[in-house]
Amino acid sequence: MNGCACSVAEMQLLHIQSVVSLHKVTTNRVEMECKVKRVQWDLLENRVEMELQEDQAKMATMENWAHRELRVEEALKEIMASQVLRANKDHLDLLVPLDL
Repeated sequence: MNGCACSVAEMQLLHIQSVVSLHKVTTNRVEMECKVKRVQWDLLENRVEMELQEDQAKMATMENWAHRELRVEEALKEIMASQVLRANKDHLDLLVPLDL
């Protein structure tokens, strides 16, 4: 009977050791999955940050172009106004009698 009890105890010990070993393997797998998810999250954060910076750079470029466009429009208006004034002056000069 003592030999039987010893082998049952050994079997129980082996069972407990296998359960502990399985738990360790499962824990390691879960830890690795968590690390993988963390790396994926970091990559996603980096990608979003890069896209945000690209968008901000594009917005700044668009704002610069808008300001340049406004300056060009203002310059064109000034040129057109000066040409109109010059044309009006030339036209008035023609209307003024020469024998004054």
